[in-house]
Amino acid sequence: GSWTGYGGNLPALQQAAMGAGFLNAPVDGDGVTRRAWLLASVQGRVYPALSLAMAQVLLGNASLQLQFSEPTPWSPDGDVKGTAIEALELLGARGKLRIASDSQARVLLPFRGPEGSFAYYSAADVLAARLPDERLRGRVVLLGTTAPGLLDQRVMPLGEAYPGVEAHANLLSAMLDGRLLPSPACTP
Repeated sequence: GSWTGYGGNLPALQQAAMGAGFLNAPVDGDGVTRRAWLLASVQGRVYPALSLAMAQVLLGNASLQLQFSEPTPWSPDGDVKGTAIEALELLGARGKLRIASDSQARVLLPFRGPEGSFAYYSAADVLAARLPDERLRGRVVLLGTTAPGLLDQRVMPLGEAYPGVEAHANLLSAMLDGRLLPSPACTP
């Protein structure tokens, strides 16, 4: 997508971060979120989704390359069609990952299951050292909210109040496990 602006991290948090990514997701005409953007353009610069930025870090600060489809020489209305994004490829010190997408760099959200398919821990328990170290050691952790009043719940195929943070966990997990299915072309 192409956007006119964005909300970002506080400067102190961003300086300490290994990367950053956007959180937005497109909503279909019926109000349900079924897809995720992997890239967004703001004022001529391209930014990754949070899950894609995390995959880049996990693969050893992987570079991002876009793969384009071959130009279509004709169309039913007689116009010559140009190239379109077909896939994103991450190349890093710890591996390579190819992610098939639609022409707008969107993918279908690959749900592992209903809300709660990933382990949830209280941030208060982590900060107060009430959670055993082995629960988080060697794991990827996403920090998010699940309280309805904090407005990070979305209408998804699996529920009307699905936590946004779990949508990102599903997307990242599927990228790393190779479970993302090629996304069919869809209307904007």
